[in-house]
Amino acid sequence: MVPVPTLLALLLEHVVGARFEHQPMEKVHWSCEFTFRGFACAVALEKFGLRLYVDQAAEGVDAGTILKKLNKSIAAAERYAFEPFVRSQTQAGNVVVQNLEGRLRAGYDHFRTRASAEKEGTELSWDGFHDGLAMLDAYFSWLEHVFVLLLPFAGYDRTTDDLVNFISAKWGDKYRRILGLNGDAERARYEAIHDIKERLRNTFAHGGFEKGGASLYVQVDHHWPIPARMTGVVDSPLFRIVALDRAEFEEVCKLLDSFDAYLSERFPTGMLYARSGIDLPFSADYLKRLLEHAGDLSAFGDWLDGMAQYADAMQNGDF
Repeated sequence: MVPVPTLLALLLEHVVGARFEHQPMEKVHWSCEFTFRGFACAVALEKFGLRLYVDQAAEGVDAGTILKKLNKSIAAAERYAFEPFVRSQTQAGNVVVQNLEGRLRAGYDHFRTRASAEKEGTELSWDGFHDGLAMLDAYFSWLEHVFVLLLPFAGYDRTTDDLVNFISAKWGDKYRRILGLNGDAERARYEAIHDIKERLRNTFAHGGFEKGGASLYVQVDHHWPIPARMTGVVDSPLFRIVALDRAEFEEVCKLLDSFDAYLSERFPTGMLYARSGIDLPFSADYLKRLLEHAGDLSAFGDWLDGMAQYADAMQNGDF
């Protein structure tokens, strides 16, 4: 129908100048009246989606024709007005980060549970091995997302920090920006997590190839090829029959659990916000209110409950 209803609202209110009403009634976010070929029409964003209303007397005028015209107008406005606006706001940091922590964490929990249950005797089965790799993919995806949600709690400054660059930065750069590497304990924690990511997750995420040609073999006349890593190959997951065995799987899970606990200890209010599922606006006013409430963990939890109720009310059109 209309992929982004808000663009239609902006078109009708600010470009066309049609009669527009915000929250005109319960369960209706906005409505707008206009004419098409002389006939009265209206479009409204209601609780269950966008609705188009056409005068019953409008013979020969079908909804499909109107929608085609509206979408064509949106495309033109997007090119000449909306795109420059969106670029300027993005560069200024006036954006909202959709909170996907719950969805991404659910993927990690799902594959971890499956991998834990799939074993042959005392070892992981092949299905368990593949689920273990999927678990690691899901975890590091979750972790990168959480780093973005933690940014306001880690000294984010709109005047010096570039949010877009941070989001596109490498995982290690995000880690160092949020958690730092101050002291032996911090560096050891980073190296442990980094080892899991590079040796187990990245090797298989990049086609079974390790960095620097380490997964390659060198041909030797009259002998079997020798690994480029030579005896160092014993540290490679590709050298084993099963790259992630039961003992290492359990050790990895233990390390990830410990790292989760560390994140909650280091950023108690930040992780509470991440797990709330509430989207994160990076506007100056919102971040100011956010950090003002984050001074007390209990009070912050109450504030988040209120914000969640408000978000639900807005989503359902309960004005």
